[in-house]
Amino acid sequence: MKHFFAAVLFALIISLVSCEGDQDVHYRFTSMDVENVKNTNTFPSPTSDTSIAANQYGIRINLHPEETYRKGRYFDAYESPVTCENAITSILVTADSSFGNNYPAGDSLNDHFILFNGNYLHTTPLLATGGQPTAVDRDDYATHNFPEYTELLLVVPPDTARSFRFRVDIILKDGTHWTDSTAHVFLH
Repeated sequence: MKHFFAAVLFALIISLVSCEGDQDVHYRFTSMDVENVKNTNTFPSPTSDTSIAANQYGIRINLHPEETYRKGRYFDAYESPVTCENAITSILVTADSSFGNNYPAGDSLNDHFILFNGNYLHTTPLLATGGQPTAVDRDDYATHNFPEYTELLLVVPPDTARSFRFRVDIILKDGTHWTDSTAHVFLH
C-alpha cells in the first residue's frame, strides 16, 4: 500500500510539472468585413485594383477577434491551443453575376475557393459548411494567437471574364450571422 501511495504521488507531481503553467486562452469574434486580395507575392495582400487576373484573386475575411480569457504563466505555441468561444460553423460565398452555366448569380461558389490560413501547405477546400480560420499556421502565432483574418483563394475561375461583387455570409456557433460584400472587381 505504501508503494501505491508513492506511485500516485509521483504521478501527480509529474503531471503538475509537465503542464509547466501553459496558458489557457479563449477568444471570440466581434465582427467581420471582407475585401479583395491579390495573390501575386509571397502572401495574398489586400488591393483596391478593379481588375485582377482570376488566378490571382482572393477574398480576405477580417475577423476582429477579442481575447476573453487567459490563465497560466506563459503561452506555448506547441502545447497551448487557443479556444474560440463563437467558432464559425458556416461560410458561404456567392456572386452577383453568373460564374458560368452551372453557377447562376447567387449560387454557392464554395467549391471554387480554398481556405488559406497563412500557409500554402495547410490550405483546405471551402466546403459547403465553410472552414475554421486559425492562426496556428502563421509565423507569428506565438505572439498573435487569434486569427485576425483568413483568405479565400479562387482556384476555379469563372467561364468568362466579367465584373463580380462577392458576398460572404458567416454563421457562428452562437447563431450570429454576418454578411459583407467585396468591392466590384473585373476578373480576367
